[in-house]
Amino acid sequence: MNYIDCDRLIFNYQYSGALHDSTAQLAYKGKKIWMGQIVEAREAVYEHMDRILKGSFHDQTEYDVAFERTAHIVCDEFNKAGLIYNPEHPDEYTFGNAQKLINMTCKNMYAVTYGRPELKENFR
Repeated sequence: MNYIDCDRLIFNYQYSGALHDSTAQLAYKGKKIWMGQIVEAREAVYEHMDRILKGSFHDQTEYDVAFERTAHIVCDEFNKAGLIYNPEHPDEYTFGNAQKLINMTCKNMYAVTYGRPELKENFR
């Protein structure tokens, strides 16, 4: 296993925990087991996190636009898949759910930067 594979595994683990947090309790009703399989949603969050870790956002406005775009992609992908995987009880994955998913993934990835102050700066 190379370094890039480890980075992806770390992200996938942190994303899975954040996905659980974004749908816990009554935040999303119905079956949820399929949600981790939606590659398009995971990849949208991965790309967003990658931009943060690389420090590629130049200002708050640029970040806000990217965040909103990512949240809408996540909602669209989960809602589209929900009609297939959860047809007996479709529930809308809302902007608030996506916001929590992205923010919790950020929080979890920030914790992984322990001992790497050069990466912590990119979360400002």
